[in-house]
Amino acid sequence: MSLIRRGLLGILSARMVKDYFQDIVPPHESNDDADDVGLVKLRETGQPRNQTPMSQTGGDRSIRNINISRRSAYGAPPPPPRGGSGSKHWVWILAFICVAALAVLGFLFAFGETSITVVPHSQKVLFDESSQFTAYPESGAAAGTLTYTIKTSDFEDSESVAANGTEHKEQKASGTITVVNDYSAESVKLLKSTRFATAGGLIFRTPVEVTVPGKQGSTPGKVTITVAADQAGDKYNIGAGEQLTLPGLQSNAAMYRGVYAQTSAPFNGGFVGDAPATAPSALSAAKATMQARLDKKVADYLATLNSDSEIPLRPIVSYADMPAGPVDNGSVSVRMSAHVSVPVVQRNALAAAIAQAVTADSSGQLYTLETAEGFAANTSGSTDTDANLITFTLSGNGILVAIVDTDALAQALAGRDQNAFQNIVANFPGVESAKARIEPFWSSSFPKDLTDIKIVVERPQNEG
Repeated sequence: MSLIRRGLLGILSARMVKDYFQDIVPPHESNDDADDVGLVKLRETGQPRNQTPMSQTGGDRSIRNINISRRSAYGAPPPPPRGGSGSKHWVWILAFICVAALAVLGFLFAFGETSITVVPHSQKVLFDESSQFTAYPESGAAAGTLTYTIKTSDFEDSESVAANGTEHKEQKASGTITVVNDYSAESVKLLKSTRFATAGGLIFRTPVEVTVPGKQGSTPGKVTITVAADQAGDKYNIGAGEQLTLPGLQSNAAMYRGVYAQTSAPFNGGFVGDAPATAPSALSAAKATMQARLDKKVADYLATLNSDSEIPLRPIVSYADMPAGPVDNGSVSVRMSAHVSVPVVQRNALAAAIAQAVTADSSGQLYTLETAEGFAANTSGSTDTDANLITFTLSGNGILVAIVDTDALAQALAGRDQNAFQNIVANFPGVESAKARIEPFWSSSFPKDLTDIKIVVERPQNEG
């Protein structure tokens, strides 16, 4: 029994030595420890220490190259951590999508603009010669009447004509002046050939009777007229802005100070002396050519006056010969000028007058007038000089378009529920139809801030 017990103790002793070294020696320890591990392996396999195992066929044959893994507390290598790099990528993608969605919603909330498109009431009108309108000078006109103002401009043109000797010429200068009545609320009537004098004593006269409107409050009455020099000569070619007095009013000091005139543009045409002569036929042809070009300049000028706010009536154009230039290479430059006076009426005021004539109930509603290509406003030629009236007719087609107060509409809609939109626009003055788009899209009411409501008025197109 003692021999058997000793043998068992020896085996247990050897087994305990093996387990002891395998449990405490990691694979990266010193070479001496590795030798001890190798020793245990040799004892376990029964192979010499310097003999390579049969399964090892390549690489370094040293026993130090044997890999030894650290064991876990349960005797197996620890498992890899759960949730690898793939799951982290999905987290970042979801976070980016959330941030982008929040950014889009924030942009819509901050910059979303509610827009309303409005179509105003409109009515097509066909004009004929039977419809006459009367306009009064803006200065001194009664409230509610159609008024006009006068706009003037001057143009020049020249043409070369073969010279044919010389001839003596005497020409009077002419130009436009604005007569001012800062004297009384009553109009002032000026007779034909009324004198106007410069500070230097040059005299100009009116070719027709003139009525100057009375002043309104502190605003003087004004009228623009054409005058001609009393004598021929280039000294009467005065400049713009010259102050003129009326010698015939000197007996009334207050009236003399309060009624005066000022030149609107430089005067021209004054000449006395020998000028290059031209053949009558050549001169007539040159004048026709110059007048055609001047008419084109006048037409272009009238086009600039036809705007969204004003409509020009038929202009009054006066032509005048200007002194010819010096002879150059056997030719002389003949010149001609054109003075244009255009009565202009306010477009909305004319639309109101038309609406009263064609609309049964136009009270309280403002209109503007859209015109077609064939539209024209023609003066009848009969002017009441006592009251300085202008009577004119219209021809062609036009459309009366109601003026919608967009500020008032925005104020009526601000903060209101979208369900109230149709009731509000249906009873709003001048609106035929309307549609709205509310931003941001999830909102069910109009913004409270008026600046966030944009209103666009669509203009109807004239078909004629």
